[in-house]
Amino acid sequence: MLASLDWGPTKFNWGWPVTKSTARLLQISGAVALSAALCVPVSAQSWKDMPARNLAGLKLSYDGAWQDFRPTGRTLYNAGEDSWGYWRDQDGRYCSQWPPSDAWACYSVARAGNQVKFTDDRGHATIGVIE
Repeated sequence: MLASLDWGPTKFNWGWPVTKSTARLLQISGAVALSAALCVPVSAQSWKDMPARNLAGLKLSYDGAWQDFRPTGRTLYNAGEDSWGYWRDQDGRYCSQWPPSDAWACYSVARAGNQVKFTDDRGHATIGVIE
């Protein structure tokens, strides 16, 4: 039992004294621990591989930008101004090409809830939120 209503010292079952301030600290610590256990941060969510073809028709928002994945294979990225490129599913991976370059860059794709994560071959990841 935590501190009694008269806030005098009490004892837990194992015998050590608990003052009013210690009891309050234990209450707060317990509440914080419970809150942390109930909240699942994005990084702890279960990411599941997603075939890149499932990006068709989606619009993702990033920090200060958004991207629209057209079913035609075109993609529009906007971070203040429009930038048109191309995208495709290559063996389940998202590959993009941004003119004037003709090089394609590919990323694995995973999803957790309304978030999509793109990971390059070096392990660097970018996360977007489905609008």
